Amino acid sequence: MNEADTDSKRLAHDRGGWSLASMAIGDVSYALWHRSHSLGFIAHADLGDRVLAAWGTCDLPPVLHHVQLVELPS
Repeated sequence: MNEADTDSKRLAHDRGGWSLASMAIGDVSYALWHRSHSLGFIAHADLGDRVLAAWGTCDLPPVLHHVQLVELPS
């Protein structure tokens, strides 16, 4: 846990290591920040009242460039 915490903080603070891509939700474009790391990719986007976080064991998947928000029932 300590190693994962240290690694996540290092990646978050290394702003120069992040790339910027466009992500569309409906007709609105958002900034999708992403980067590769030893296990795959991590990505995040600030959507105003929501935040998107994504990660996986591959390269950044093309599907993240156009997504759809779905409201889940509470």
